[in-house]
Amino acid sequence: MAHNPFNSRRTLKTKHGSYTYFALDAVAGAGKIDKLPYSIRVLLEAMLRNVDGFVVTEDDVKGLAAWNAKKVKQVEIPFMPGRVVLQ
Repeated sequence: MAHNPFNSRRTLKTKHGSYTYFALDAVAGAGKIDKLPYSIRVLLEAMLRNVDGFVVTEDDVKGLAAWNAKKVKQVEIPFMPGRVVLQ
């Protein structure tokens, strides 16, 4: 978890402990995150969690953040199902 190019990794501190999460608002400049379907947001969070500059690149994240149902492009995105399936 050392790679964090969008500074999206945040910590939530509660009385039960600290929890790390990846905030989608960190890539808000790339698209209208609040308008994305929930399923795309889940995939976007998974991509943020796994950005490594090789398998998942910053361009992959920016491309998904700018997703538009009316302008669908044929591109592959890295899919990391381990965390996504649980959501």
